[in-house]
Amino acid sequence: MAPSKSQIDAWGHIGNSGWSWEALKPYYKKAHTLALPSEAVRDHMHINYIDDEVRGRSGPIQVSFPEDNNLISKAWIETFETLGYNLTTDPFSGEALGGFGNSLTLDPKTKTRSYSTQYYKAAQGRPNLHVETGVEAHKILLKGEGENVVAHGVEYAQNGEIKTVQARLEVIVAAGAFNSPRLLELSGIGNAKHLQSLGIEVKVDNPFVGENLQDHLMTGISYELPDQLPEGVSTMDSLRRGEPEAIQAAMQAYKTNGSGPLSVGAVMCYSYMGLVDLVKEPGQTKLKQLLDEHLGGEQKDFPSQKFQYDHIRAILENPKEGTASYFLTPTQGSWGNGALLPGNWFTLGAAFLTPFSRGNIHIASADPTKKAILDPKYLSHPLDIEFHARHLQYLNTITKTQPLAGFLKPGGKRGPEIAEKTEDLDAAKAYLQKTVLSNWHSTSTCAMMPRELGGVVDSRLIVYGTKNVRVVDSSIMPMIVRANTQSTVYAVAERAADFIKQDHALV
Repeated sequence: MAPSKSQIDAWGHIGNSGWSWEALKPYYKKAHTLALPSEAVRDHMHINYIDDEVRGRSGPIQVSFPEDNNLISKAWIETFETLGYNLTTDPFSGEALGGFGNSLTLDPKTKTRSYSTQYYKAAQGRPNLHVETGVEAHKILLKGEGENVVAHGVEYAQNGEIKTVQARLEVIVAAGAFNSPRLLELSGIGNAKHLQSLGIEVKVDNPFVGENLQDHLMTGISYELPDQLPEGVSTMDSLRRGEPEAIQAAMQAYKTNGSGPLSVGAVMCYSYMGLVDLVKEPGQTKLKQLLDEHLGGEQKDFPSQKFQYDHIRAILENPKEGTASYFLTPTQGSWGNGALLPGNWFTLGAAFLTPFSRGNIHIASADPTKKAILDPKYLSHPLDIEFHARHLQYLNTITKTQPLAGFLKPGGKRGPEIAEKTEDLDAAKAYLQKTVLSNWHSTSTCAMMPRELGGVVDSRLIVYGTKNVRVVDSSIMPMIVRANTQSTVYAVAERAADFIKQDHALV
C-alpha cells in the first residue's frame, strides 16, 4: 500500500533536501510489477482506478489481485459507495480516499507471496555478491573521532565464532527499526551518557538514536453471519478453527490449481478514511477544540515534535486525507484474545495511521547477545485514544449500511462480547485499550532529518558524525507513513541504491 503525497512531502519540509513525493514516486513504481486483474475481478471489485503512470511493470516485487468472488468483498466496495466514499484514484497516486479491493504482494503465476528475496534472485549470480547466513552482527568497527568517524568493518558471530569482515567503501545497516539503532549503540553511536554507563567507547554522541519510535496500532470488531450462508458468500472460520475437513479442502484446492482460501490472503478489502464525524461541520469545532487542548504548550519530548504534530494536525483537519485504514477479513478476529466461537463471521478492523505517541528502544548492555529494552509508549498520547476510538465506532456505521448490512445475522452477536457497547465513545475507548495490537509497522528510530531536530541520518542516509555508515530501512522515516510501510521501504532502498552508485562514481 502507498502513503499519502503530503506525508512524503513532509519529509522534505522537515529539512531533508531533495525528498518529496515527486522524487520518491518513480521508486515506488520501479520496485514492483502489477499484474492487471481479470475482467471478472475488475467487475466484482469495482477496480476502475488503476493508473499506469504510477504502477510498475518491470519491478522485482510481484503484485496482483486475488481471484476472489466472495459477495462480501463486493458488498464492501458498494457500501462505501453508498456512504459517499468510493475510491476514484489509484492508491499510488498519493491522494486516495475511500473503500477499494486491494492488491497483494502475490505472484499471479505461482500463487505464492512475493518477498524482497526477489532482489536476491536477480543478483545471486553476480561475482561481487557474497551472502552469509546464520550470522548476527555485533558491531560496526569504527575509527577516528569528531565528525570524521570511518567504518572499516563489521564484527559478527557465526556458529559460535566471532568473525570480522572488512569494508572497502561503506557499511550499510538494514536491520530494521529495532535492530538498526541497537547496532549503532553497540558500535558507540548514541547517547554518550548512556553508552558510557555501559562501558562502551563513544564514537558519535547523538542522543536521538533509538528515539522517535512510531507504529500503527489496530483493533476491530467481529460480526456474526447466518448459520446458513447465502450462495456466493464464504468465510474462513472453519479453517481458522483448525477443523480438519476445512484444512484438507483448502490444501487440496491450493495444490491442485492454486485456488481456494490459501490463495487470496486474509485481507481482501481496504479503505482510507478520515474522521468522518469531525472533518465537517459541526464536528470541525469539536476537532479544533481537541487539537488545541492537547497540542498546546511547549514541546517536551523531541526537538521536531512541534513540526511533526503540526503536520499530523493538518492531515486530521483535511477532509481529503485518510487518517485510518479500515479492512475486512472473512473470519472471526481474535481481539481481546477471546476464544474462537462457532458459526460464521466477518471482521472489520481499524488502524490509526497518524499517531502522536512516540516510543524508544535502547540497549541495556554492551553484550551484543543481550536484548534491547523496548518502550513503544503505545496510546501514551490522549489524542491517539480519542481518534482511534472514533474510527473504531465508524465500523458499526459501515455494518449498518447496505449492502453490507444485509449479510449480517439478524440480532447477531459481535465479538468479543465487550464490542457490543462500542457505540458509546467512552466504551469504545475502553475497548480499544483492551484489544489494540501492533501492525508491526515500526519506524523512525534512526530518523532522517537535521541533526538539531533529532536526526540520526542525513538526506543521503549517512549517519551523522560518520563518513561511510548508511542506514537503509524503515528506521530512517522521519514520520510514519499511512498503510503498510513495506512499499515505502522498497522505494527508499531503490533510491538509496542510486545514492550509493552516485557517491562512489559507480554510474
